[in-house]
Amino acid sequence: MNQSEQPLEDIRVIRKLMEESSRFLSLSGLSGIVAGVVGLAGAWVAHLVIKANNPYADWYLRPLAGGEAGHGTVLELFGAMAIVLIVAFSVHAVCW
Repeated sequence: MNQSEQPLEDIRVIRKLMEESSRFLSLSGLSGIVAGVVGLAGAWVAHLVIKANNPYADWYLRPLAGGEAGHGTVLELFGAMAIVLIVAFSVHAVCW
């Protein structure tokens, strides 16, 4: 290969690498929308869990770990988080 063809070959290699890397980073539009809806549903469930275990008017000022139901609240929130994560990844795998 001579000196004049080397820059063109470098550009071809760079282009190939960019095309391959973008293939793995892209999400389909439908899976992004569904993941957003699942995230919003998870936030709503978290709000219901916090509100049910802390029925005070100033519930947001009280620590989640305090009181009788504090430990259960944290476990319920982690459970809701795990469900949201599993559903979002499952939908992505199906839509992709």
